[in-house]
Amino acid sequence: MDEKKVEQPKESQGERNIRGIESEIWRMEQVVVQHQ
Repeated sequence: MDEKKVEQPKESQGERNIRGIESEIWRMEQVVVQHQ
């Protein structure tokens, strides 16, 4: 039970990191679209 509880926050952080990268890519894509 303890191990699972420790693993959950780790996954949350990873998902948050991926979301941050995705938002950065989306922002760059928006800039490219505006440039065109």
